Amino acid sequence: KATIVIPNINGKGWLKDSIESVYAQTEQDFELIVVDNGSTDESLEQARSYCSRENFTLIENGTNTGLSHAVNQALRWRTVNMWCCSTTMPLPNPGLEELIRTAETDPKIFAVQSLMIRHFDRELADDAGDYVTWMGFACKTG
Repeated sequence: KATIVIPNINGKGWLKDSIESVYAQTEQDFELIVVDNGSTDESLEQARSYCSRENFTLIENGTNTGLSHAVNQALRWRTVNMWCCSTTMPLPNPGLEELIRTAETDPKIFAVQSLMIRHFDRELADDAGDYVTWMGFACKTG
């Protein structure tokens, strides 16, 4: 139903929790693709530890190819009808289910996004996305 893309570069402090939050979702019809952009911390090893999990793919880039390239690389990996991107902290449950349900309510909807919360002041929304605790969105591709 959805492909979740997590671009990673040196995400040791949040990657494991983000991956675990995806597997804890009420919606279990997904594929998870982590694209590592040349991490030098332990996050690449964290990602590798999930390679035996169902519906998990790891793409390893030796250098930082950038967010857009990483997402496009993942989308070329599989043909998908809907994809989600989590670029920071864990996906709240049932976040994936809600994003998909909202995107499917009207054929005119191309993308939906959850609220971005400021990392250093979690009582405020982050309209610029510069210090985000969690950001997720779903886009229809077909």
